[in-house]
Amino acid sequence: VNAATAEIEDLMEALAESGSENSRLRWRWSARAGVLTERCDGYRREANRLRARAVGLETQLSGVEAHITNAASDFETLREKLNESRRETERARAGEDEARRQ
Repeated sequence: VNAATAEIEDLMEALAESGSENSRLRWRWSARAGVLTERCDGYRREANRLRARAVGLETQLSGVEAHITNAASDFETLREKLNESRRETERARAGEDEARRQ
């Protein structure tokens, strides 16, 4: 943008010598439009970059959610196995107590 501004200034100086006020104004507005177009292109590139990053983060989040769901499922399976093991242990102890009483 600084190089474009310097070039605009050089053109403006050249136009100042021409003596035509209307020509200078047209060149000034044309130069301003060029600078604004360049800024808009930069903003557009940044917006596209941020959109792509957002899509990447959404994909990453989806993967993390899938891992959390799998971990929760695994936890439930382990909890059920632990409860079954606890019940078997209680039955075995009850059977041992019954055998001792007889």
